[in-house]
Amino acid sequence: MKKKIALCLAFSLALSLAGCASSRGSSAAASTAATETAIAAEASTEGSQESTATEAALSSDKTFTSEEANLYTTAESNGYTYVCDEYGVYANGYRLNENGDICRTNGTVMVAAKDVASVDKIRSLGFAQTDYNVTLEAKEVAVDDNEYVTEVRQYGVYPKLTLTVGPTEANRKVVLIHTSNWASLNLAEKAKSNEDIIVKEPDFYVPKEYTAVEFGDEDTMEITFNANHSGTYKVYAETLDGTVVAETRVHIGNGSLNEYFPPDRHLNEIADGTPDFSAHTHNYVAVTIPATENSKGYTQYTCKICGESYTSDYTAKLPANTNSSVAHIHSYVTTVVPATSTTPGYTRHTCSCGDTYDDNYVSAGTAGGSSIIGG
Repeated sequence: MKKKIALCLAFSLALSLAGCASSRGSSAAASTAATETAIAAEASTEGSQESTATEAALSSDKTFTSEEANLYTTAESNGYTYVCDEYGVYANGYRLNENGDICRTNGTVMVAAKDVASVDKIRSLGFAQTDYNVTLEAKEVAVDDNEYVTEVRQYGVYPKLTLTVGPTEANRKVVLIHTSNWASLNLAEKAKSNEDIIVKEPDFYVPKEYTAVEFGDEDTMEITFNANHSGTYKVYAETLDGTVVAETRVHIGNGSLNEYFPPDRHLNEIADGTPDFSAHTHNYVAVTIPATENSKGYTQYTCKICGESYTSDYTAKLPANTNSSVAHIHSYVTTVVPATSTTPGYTRHTCSCGDTYDDNYVSAGTAGGSSIIGG
């Protein structure tokens, strides 16, 4: 009996333990199932919303023409076709779909195939010459408003360069112009001849020291430049996307003069802006300085062309006013100083009172001391 009772109790305990385990398993399974259901529902909602937005965008009836959206197509020589703007510049973020529509990369149609227009881009650029030679304008100008002291200055000129673009059918023939030294050679933006070709309010990016010009219906244009300083510089023309570039060289030289003012001055040449006076004839202006009690008188001769000067025609000092009843009268002793190969000669007059003066100058290297200026 005791054995039977023990077996019954053991069996009951086993059943009880099995029931607890089953209950805990069922709860965990239910919890996991609920979490998975919630995640699935959330994912389903997000996917549904995204799908709905995409479908709404794709199913929208609002599209544009190429002109309205500024989205066109152009084809390369190898047949590759891509989306571009009216200038033929690649339109980033757009593509052609299998139906020929222009769409965003996410598939949103911007221009339906029936409204897509194509453009032809610039494929060639070239200057008429590989080298241009330009000469600055030389002018003699007075220094500090003194017409007898002058210098030569170089002034800018306005050369014209010829540029050709192709093909004729290109939609917008716009190119960017720049040079290797914008300060010395640049496009003359204020020149009247450039008024009709410069793009004044561009709707595209133009870098500093670049100028945009447009050909219009013409394939060839003349572009006026400012040439300001001597040297050799390069001029570049390029398309907006930089795929086509042309260049030329401009050699700028200094101008020269053969004659200078005033009319009575004839100079052979100018070196570094300094006049050559070697060939001219002196034109002297005389200024007389009267004698005083303290200094002798003389005449100053100055060439009004080159500025060379000398003194001559000395006169004695005036008698000094003293308490003596008889004023001092100079009594000069004459000494001739002969010329040498490097120094001029002259005659020196010396008074016993110490007063001296020189005259009768002779040129350096003159044999026998021949006089060039009278005393």
